[in-house]
Amino acid sequence: MKQQNPQNISNIKTCLICKTNFTKPDNYSPVRWEQRVNCSIDCQRISSTKKVLINCETCKKEYSMHNFRLKIYEKHFCSRDCKNKDEHSLNLFLKNTKPFTKGSTAGEKNSQWKGGITPINRKIRTSLEYKIWRKSVFERDNYTCVNCGDSKGGNLEADHIIPFCKIYRENSLQTLLFNISNGRTLCKDCHRRTDTWGRNAENFQVIQNDKNKLQLQELHS
Repeated sequence: MKQQNPQNISNIKTCLICKTNFTKPDNYSPVRWEQRVNCSIDCQRISSTKKVLINCETCKKEYSMHNFRLKIYEKHFCSRDCKNKDEHSLNLFLKNTKPFTKGSTAGEKNSQWKGGITPINRKIRTSLEYKIWRKSVFERDNYTCVNCGDSKGGNLEADHIIPFCKIYRENSLQTLLFNISNGRTLCKDCHRRTDTWGRNAENFQVIQNDKNKLQLQELHS
């Protein structure tokens, strides 16, 4: 019987499905050849769907697993609990895992930190307190514009009577930020026609009237 050349032994494998010997194709790299376990596409399809019975490394319980997974993992477990009980797997997990502490990735510690460029008004408008205030204003006004009576969904906005920009620029007005009495429901058109819309708010100042209530007064040029 003719003996095989020792140099060609590594170029011959036995198919896991049909047990047929097959040789390494000329265009295969060493890595690709090492990963191949089937002789043909048909056997590969069977291998990817076929399940085999194996024993759990921890509890020795017999369970089924897809054939192709056998070559992916060094050890096999029937459940996550069994995997956590395995000392080798646990040590490997702890070695590759950094402990997480709250705040460890916040602010300057975050890889996406850009120097604190998020505007203050954006932080306020996306806060939970602002969302609660907005909803409370809508509910009080029955989801209806106080000027024209429009109640179309998606067309309403909660407007600060004392402008938003005036509130967070002056610390003395912070109590008005989430005060429902300082809010009103307006449709988009009515909101844009207010005297304090956008940069128009700069033309007003906040004063205290005779009843000790804050109100807007137009600045004289």
